[in-house]
Amino acid sequence: MGEAPSTALFEQLRRDAREASEQRIAAARAEALRLSNASDERLAQQRTAQLAARERAHSAALDRAQSDARTRTAREWLAARAEALDQVFVAAHETLAARSADPRFIAAVAAIARDALSYLPPGDASARCATSLAPAVRTVLESQAPGRPGLRVIEDDAVATGVVLETADGLLAIDATFARHLARERPRLAIEVAHRLEPPVL
Repeated sequence: MGEAPSTALFEQLRRDAREASEQRIAAARAEALRLSNASDERLAQQRTAQLAARERAHSAALDRAQSDARTRTAREWLAARAEALDQVFVAAHETLAARSADPRFIAAVAAIARDALSYLPPGDASARCATSLAPAVRTVLESQAPGRPGLRVIEDDAVATGVVLETADGLLAIDATFARHLARERPRLAIEVAHRLEPPVL
C-alpha cells in the first residue's frame, strides 16, 4: 500500500526545512567566524598601533634625554673651563701680590710706567700706584718728565700691580698694570685652557 500524498509532502517539507535550517546555521557560523577573525585582526592592528605609539613615545623621550644630557655636559664643561681660567687668574694675581716688594717686580713696573708716559698728553696728570711702588714711579717721572711739575704720584694700594696714569680732566686714563696685561691675555688663555681640558663627547 503506497504512502499517502500528504505524508510524502510533509516529509518533503520537513527535509526542506532541515536543509534550510542547516544552511542558515552554517551561514551563521561562517559569519561568526568572519566576525571573530575581523575582530582579531582589528585587535592585532590596535595592538600594533599601540606598540608603535609607545615606541615613538619612547624614542622621543630617549631623544629628549640625550639632548638634555648633551646640553648638561656642554654646560658643565664650559663651567669647568671658566672655573679653571678663574683659578689661573687668581693664582696669577696672588703671585703678583706676593712679589710686589721684589726689586725685579718694582723695576718691571717702572719700565711699564716709562712706556705709558709716552701716551700721556701735556698738562696736569696723576700716576696712581701702591705705596711700595711709589718711589720707583716717582723716579721714573722725575727722569722722564722733568718739565711736568703737574704730574704727581698718588699712593693707592688698590693699584697693586703697576701704575694708572690719568689726565686731570679725567678724559684719558692709561692702565699700565700687570692686571690689565693679564686681562688682555684672557681670550688666549681661555683657548689654551680649553685645549688642556678634556673636551666633552657630544
